[in-house]
Amino acid sequence: MADWEELASDIEAYGGRITRCDVAADDLDGSGGYSIEWCQTQYHELDGFKPQRGAMPKPSLWSDEGSGAGSTFYVGSRESGKLFRGYEKGKQLGDRASLWFRLEVEYRAVHRELPVQMLTNPGAYLAGAYPCLCDLCVEQSRPLTVAYTSAALLEKAVDHAKKQAGKLVHALLTLNGGDIRDALARIYRPELPDRLKATVLALVSADEQEASDGGRMRRQFLYDATDRERRALDRARNLEFSIWRTRRAVAGGCPVGFSSQ
Repeated sequence: MADWEELASDIEAYGGRITRCDVAADDLDGSGGYSIEWCQTQYHELDGFKPQRGAMPKPSLWSDEGSGAGSTFYVGSRESGKLFRGYEKGKQLGDRASLWFRLEVEYRAVHRELPVQMLTNPGAYLAGAYPCLCDLCVEQSRPLTVAYTSAALLEKAVDHAKKQAGKLVHALLTLNGGDIRDALARIYRPELPDRLKATVLALVSADEQEASDGGRMRRQFLYDATDRERRALDRARNLEFSIWRTRRAVAGGCPVGFSSQ
């Protein structure tokens, strides 16, 4: 579809979501200086793929071994939700002498939300993916993550609950000698509020995926938000996500879903 604005509008109107989006830039004649060697230099010598926080994503090279079929340099993985590909597009299309080189980032909705703006302003999300791509577009953006926005929603819900029931909890503690479990058991309901079901399930899923990966996968929510993102998230920009990590435990017959670590 050529009208990306219309598609983005339809997605928002019908409550849809993007699960994968590839953004790319082409150096058609090699004048930009991009190549497999450029990618390798950026990774190994110039920290061009170094994240602002967290472990360095792993690289890999698929070489055509001089056949002219075209080589590809990868950084990251689909499992983490962000994968870079730098490849000899012209050669892959059959022109062995071609200098056409493509820089491409594949985003997946893994612990992150893919905003519809990726469809209407893809250059910003390509340029914001890695330091070495920053010159591709003046404006740079990163997808907000599920963990980050979910923590914001939970913090708002807790603040609301404090205003609505905080004094009642204090009254119960005053009357029962400070037994917090007894007080919570009296007002506890074993069901999720409708507006937080998706939020809680997203956080539980994030914990389970990290656990299944043996702790090797670093969370993808550790981004420095842009000014626009800060305004959108308001107070949530300073949230510490770790306080919302799930813990499988049972206290007094009631599951403890969230606890400080």
